Order: sequence, then structure tokens, then C-alpha cells
Amino acid sequence: MAHVPALDGLRGAAVAAVLWFHAGHLTGGYLGVDLFFVLSGYLITSLLVIEWDGSGGIDLRAFWGRRARRLLPALFAVLVVVGIAARSQVLPVARGQLRGAGLATLAYVANWYAIVSGNGYWDRALAPSWLEHTWSLAIEEQFYVLWPLVALFVLRRAGVRGLGRVAAVGAVASAGLMVAGSFAGWSTERLYLGTDTRVAAILLGAVVACLQRSGRSEPTGTRREVLAGAAVASVAVLGVAWTGLEGTSDQLYRGGLLVCGVAAVVVIADVTTPGRSVVAPFLSLAPLCWLGTISYGLYLWHWPIFQYLHPGRFGLTGWTLVAVRMAASVAVAVASLVLLERPVLERRWPIPLGPLVPVGMALAAVALLVGTQGAIDPVPASGEGTASKVLPGREDDPTVLVVGDSVAYALAEDGLIPEADEGSGLRVVDRASIGCTIMRDVDDPVDEVIRNCSPAWPGDVAEVQPDVAVLLLGGFAGVVPVPVDGRDVWPCEPAFDARWRERLTDAVDVLGADGATVVLVSAPTTSLAVVKGEDPERFDARQACTNRVLEQVVRDHPGVVLADLAAWTCPAWPTCRTEVDGVELRADGVHFNDEGARVVARWLTPQLLAAAGP
Repeated sequence: MAHVPALDGLRGAAVAAVLWFHAGHLTGGYLGVDLFFVLSGYLITSLLVIEWDGSGGIDLRAFWGRRARRLLPALFAVLVVVGIAARSQVLPVARGQLRGAGLATLAYVANWYAIVSGNGYWDRALAPSWLEHTWSLAIEEQFYVLWPLVALFVLRRAGVRGLGRVAAVGAVASAGLMVAGSFAGWSTERLYLGTDTRVAAILLGAVVACLQRSGRSEPTGTRREVLAGAAVASVAVLGVAWTGLEGTSDQLYRGGLLVCGVAAVVVIADVTTPGRSVVAPFLSLAPLCWLGTISYGLYLWHWPIFQYLHPGRFGLTGWTLVAVRMAASVAVAVASLVLLERPVLERRWPIPLGPLVPVGMALAAVALLVGTQGAIDPVPASGEGTASKVLPGREDDPTVLVVGDSVAYALAEDGLIPEADEGSGLRVVDRASIGCTIMRDVDDPVDEVIRNCSPAWPGDVAEVQPDVAVLLLGGFAGVVPVPVDGRDVWPCEPAFDARWRERLTDAVDVLGADGATVVLVSAPTTSLAVVKGEDPERFDARQACTNRVLEQVVRDHPGVVLADLAAWTCPAWPTCRTEVDGVELRADGVHFNDEGARVVARWLTPQLLAAAGP
């Protein structure tokens, strides 16, 4: 297959878009992955058809061997490094997810693991998984395994044109499934990560490969000029999408991805067709082509490097952070290509392929398993809440209703309820909800997890009939802004503080409607730089503002009690204690879990007993 520099340039453009997206500076840069998909479909199908035309068959073992030599060495290296780093760089609360993602990556089912495990909430609450980007590698590898078998079967019976028709039907079916799933209410994760909904882009590339090698005449004259013009228009379409199309937009899943795939196909057809191309010279520029040569390693390594170099680490922020991240990613990718990928691919090392795969898999698996030891369950998974036992002879114990977000949920499930079961003198009912907020309107949820939970509270109060109602919203208010009157606002801004005061006042009225004493719990900040981001001082100040408003609500409502968890956890604000008497309070820097929750429960229980009265 003849070398086409412009295809290297397309790879370079695609990986550059992904890096800028992950750096937070290109809204639709994630679409570079779709360009990779189309390119893979085109190149792999071209190779298969060329081999079929030349020999009348396809050597599957040789094909899969080449793919293994090209893809696996760098992947194994990344997994080993991530496993080693996990021991010191990944929070215990995130290690279990990282272990599962790593093993799923080894099996090339990382995309389905991400869908089934549902890690979206933790991506928002803490830091994304160091292996979050491997979902796309899984889809491509699934294609590499199955498509040669399909190609061999179809080529024997219907030839190259028949294979093109099969690819076209598959692309239409996949795109149709995505559109139908979007209207049916499938989650963004299911639509974006599913092999069945994303394979359309790869099959579109396969269609072009089959058309070019089916014996049809190449476009010349006016037809060639039309193709060149269509490629320019397609580049413009991709430019608009890459700069403005957000990954959560309905437009993306209702035809947007298909349009981008078709645009990529037109560009590929143009730069691989003889004759004058307007876009090929630009895509053949040396810097883009050079990026294309390191694109695989750059894609693999950049994401773990970005996670290690999180905002605030080594004092890096803003464009300095971007520059260091980019430079480090490129340097490691070059080293990976020169020292590992090419030597294995070109058989410079006398290493037979047979042992390479199992040995590499074993090393990666061991590194992941050892590195992720000490993983803890971040929050009880159900989010439905439970109640403590009614101990014999203690039926008259005050009843405490706990509402709030995942911080309240973990504290109730791991602390207040176990303490009550051992005779703390309370009966505790947990109705906290993971992702709970009161700052969003009921009809304006962020997604299926983060939404306004307050509509459930009147029913909870009527059912439980508590003596004490505890509200804890411990998720950090300074992580994302809140829309108020069409404008995003943050804590310490008057519009935010006014809404926060209003919503807390409404909560006090609802929770105390049947005579329960309402306890508002202040929220501590965190000592984790990865959570605070580029401006930790502003983060802490915003959290302090939310607590000051909460304290004002307590002062304005006689009978409402303040449990100052923020001052107890962070007595020298914003410096927070990480343990008490050798017990770790917050393994993830956010939630009180396990023995840490028991410690907090023992601190909080006397205040709840006092609130319940004699």
C-alpha cells in the first residue's frame, strides 16, 4: 500500500485535537477519536482487500500478529506504569475502579466496562480514571478481531463490492441505532461508548476502501474537482464541530457523529485519490505528519501524564501547565516509539510473538493488582438508604432522619447507623441520595445522578416522623457553577448566596414541618490538590462562603441547630485533619467512610441527642 503523507497528517490532526480537548481548550476535540476510527476502517480494509486481490486469500494469523506487534507493547508498558503509579498517586477510593478498568483494557472491553460500571459520578467528584481513554482502543481492537473474519467470508462470496455493501449497511445500522437510542433515552455513556453505536465511523472508512479498490474508475476532470471542493467543505464542517460541538449535545447523537464521519470519509477519499487536492498539501505539512507517526503512543501516554500533572501539582497552572503536559506527553511518546514500538514491530529484538503476549499481559495484570491494593468502596453502591435496628427495650430512642448527598449517605451508612445498632441511643433512617443538590431546579438536572432531591423530603418526613432531621450537603460547592437567571454563578457571588439561603430556608421549613428539630451540618473543604484545581485558595474561599450562609440561616431560625462539621474537620481552615487517633477520616478527601465515619458519628451523636430533647 503506497504511503500517503496526508494520512499521517490526518492522524496528527486527530491526536492534536484530542490533546487540546483534554487540556480544556477545544470543545469538540474529542471528535479526533472519530477521525481515528474512520482512518482505521479505511486502512485496515484497504490492507485486507489488497492481500485478497494479490493472493486470493487473507492470512489471518499474520494479520493479527502484525496488529499485536503494533499495538500491544506500548499498551502493556502503559498498564505497567499506571499500576506502579497507582500505589502512591491514586486514591484508595479510586483504585478499585482503576483495577477493573485496567483488566478490562487487557481484554479490550474497556468501553463496555465503563458502561456497566457507571463511573460517571466519580469522574465528576474526584479525578477521572488514569485509563479512561482506553475505551476507544477497545472498540478498534474489537474491529480488528472481527472484521477480517467478516471480510474473508464476504470476499469469497461477493467480492470487494459485496464487502463494501456490507460495510455500508453496517454503518447505516449503527448510526440508526445511535439516533434511536438517543430518542429512547439511552444514557450519554451508553451512546458514546458502545461498540454497536460507534462502529459506524469505522465502517464508513471501510466503505471508501472498498469503493477505491472495486475496479471502478477514479474520478477525473470535473468529478475530481468536485471531490476536492467537497473535501474543503468537509474540513470546514469538521472545524465547526471540533470547535463548538459539546459531547453532551443531543445533536451529536442525532446525526452529528454521522455527519462528522462522512466529512472525514470525504477528506480521506480526496487525499488518497490521484489529482489535485486542496487540503492534501496542508495535511502533508511536516509537523502534522510527524505527530501522526507518534500518534498511537501520544494518545496512550498523554492521559496518564495529564492525570499525574493535575492542576496545582508543582505549582503548575494555566498555560504553563498546558505546555508542560504537552511537552511531557510528546517526549514520552517519542521514547515509546523509538525504544519500544518500532524495535518490536520491526523485529529488531529476537523475541517471538508467542511469549510476548502472555508475558506482557501477565506483567501488566500483576502491576495493576499489586498497585491497586488497599482499594476501598467509596460509597455504598445502592444509594437507596437503610435504617438502624430497633433495639430491644429502646423503642423510644429518638428517630433521626438523614438527608443530603453522598457525603451524608456515607456518614449515615458507615457511621451513624452502625453506631445506632451498637446502642448509641438513636434510631437512624438514611434517606440521603448520591448526587443530591438543592441548587438546581427540579426540572433542571445535571444528569441522571446529580439532581434536586428535595421533592422526596415531604414524603420522607411523613413516613419516618423524625424527632431530628439532619441535612448535610458535603459535595463541594466550588467545583461547578450554578445557573441563576441565565448566568453561571459561584459561591461568594450575591446571586449564588441568595439562592443558597433561599433553598436552605425552604429545606428547614420542609424538614421541620412536623415538629422535628432540624440540624444543618456545615461542609468541610478538602486537602486534595487534585480536587481544588488551579486556584485552591479560591476553592477554599467558596466553600467557606457556603458555610457562612448556612450559619446565617441557623441564626435566623430559632430552634434550628448547627453541627459545625467543617470547623471540626478543618480546625485551622483550610487545613484539614486527615485522621483522628490513627483512623483515616476521608480516604478520598470527600466522604467519611468506614472507621472514619464511625469517628464522626461518635462526635455528632451527642449533638443529635441534645437536639432531640429530653
